[in-house]
Amino acid sequence: SSISMKKGKRAFRAPDGTVWGLDVRARGASNAMVVFHHPDPSTSRLNRYAWYLSRSPEARDVRYRLDPADVLRAITDDQLAMLFRRSMPVSTSVPGPGLAVESADRGIEDLSQDGLGPEGFGGALRREVPNGRSKP
Repeated sequence: SSISMKKGKRAFRAPDGTVWGLDVRARGASNAMVVFHHPDPSTSRLNRYAWYLSRSPEARDVRYRLDPADVLRAITDDQLAMLFRRSMPVSTSVPGPGLAVESADRGIEDLSQDGLGPEGFGGALRREVPNGRSKP
């Protein structure tokens, strides 16, 4: 359930009892990112986010931008619980494609050695440049 905080801010109490702070970012005409801030201020890696979709009449006007305070007021407790259930970590320790992967028997190696780099896709991830050299 949500908890009112001072100065119009809002928080969310998760089923495990953790109280998450709320923030609205990356707002557009019809959507906004709702960020759940973990109560431990020493780490942001536990923060989570989910996308809120507005069905207001203004959502059809591409020049309009949702107001963060209006978004926090408009989200019902049930919607907030659903957003939290669907939320994803803001950051992750999983490396992106083509970076490095750890294997228990090999250590850290470049993914291209396993055929997962640009060459492993038949050159589809490489493009030709005018001087004849390929570029990733």
